[in-house]
Amino acid sequence: MNGVQMDKLNSKLASGRQNGKHQIDWQRDRILDVAQKLFLQNGLKNVKMGDIAAEASMTKMTLYRYFSNIDEIAVLIHERMLAQI
Repeated sequence: MNGVQMDKLNSKLASGRQNGKHQIDWQRDRILDVAQKLFLQNGLKNVKMGDIAAEASMTKMTLYRYFSNIDEIAVLIHERMLAQI
């Protein structure tokens, strides 16, 4: 592979990584939106990871790829809500 081809390949790979980063951010925000809605409707203590996953149309395993536990989600939602005030 010559230098020009390598530059194009590296550019494509960097672009793909950038798009993946945006997709991860979008998915995390979507999960937080769903969780916030459920927390406000049902109360923090009445919402489980399975509830969030079901409402977000994903498996619990997928949810755990983004967040390690419900406390992490609750803290991030708290920070989001404080920032809005």
